[in-house]
Amino acid sequence: FNATAAVELGFLKEQGYDAEIVPMQGGWKEMRDGGVQFMAGSPYSALQVFPNWEGAKILCALSQHTYWFLSVRSDLGAKRGDVSVVKGLKLGASAGPGMGLRRLLLDSGLDLERDNVTIEPIPDRFAQGHVRSQIGVNAIKHGDFDGYWGNGMRAEIGVREGVADVLADVRRGDGPPGSMDYTFPALTTSDRMIAEQPEVVEATIRAVVKAQKTLKADPSRATEAARKHFPPGELELIAELVRRDSPFYEATVSDYKAAKLNDFARSMGLQAGPVPYEQVVARQFKHLWTE
Repeated sequence: FNATAAVELGFLKEQGYDAEIVPMQGGWKEMRDGGVQFMAGSPYSALQVFPNWEGAKILCALSQHTYWFLSVRSDLGAKRGDVSVVKGLKLGASAGPGMGLRRLLLDSGLDLERDNVTIEPIPDRFAQGHVRSQIGVNAIKHGDFDGYWGNGMRAEIGVREGVADVLADVRRGDGPPGSMDYTFPALTTSDRMIAEQPEVVEATIRAVVKAQKTLKADPSRATEAARKHFPPGELELIAELVRRDSPFYEATVSDYKAAKLNDFARSMGLQAGPVPYEQVVARQFKHLWTE
């Protein structure tokens, strides 16, 4: 969810950069073509545009571990962590994040065809304009879906409205062994950006690290920064969600994390073979992670 990005945007503007947040859709292609300088999100998505990490690099982690939640209809009375309850259900997940859900279910011993599990993107008609936080809850309310794979905001809204229960919070250990390391939210840029504007790259990483420290110290700052980006209902939840997740706000991308990300990408057919750490992560900036 985007509270962290909103705070980082504020810090960039304070440092004199004309920064703008744009939607993820099509962003990787725009980054390749020079229209977008940085992407914030699950880094394996870059591989659809930058095969085997040719032309792009991870600059830092926005936080640690797989950050999606699996929520299901509350009337199922599902036991937290019992992923077998999704047998026969229809789950909503967009294409990129949905790879994580598929792997989660497979690693939990399910066979999607045998167990009659359907995973589909939730149609835009269930969103509320440009705000998509309610899309999973609305899809359940209309009876079109039984659950959804989404960020912390979507999961929290489902719980607070009594529509959905969190079945799996992967980063806190609800998933099968290894699922915590499928991915992590990261800041990524192109090799061209690193070569042509290294000073901007450095300033952006510093802004991320500063934002992480600020949110850990005072989660309410997220509310201030996100005020222009969220409607009131979602805005009032942000500080509490940031408080819960603040222990994971760490910029480091370890060799282990990069290797596990590569393993996941290969298992999903996004990467042909092993790729060295230096081809995935911009190692020359790692000293900024702990400044």
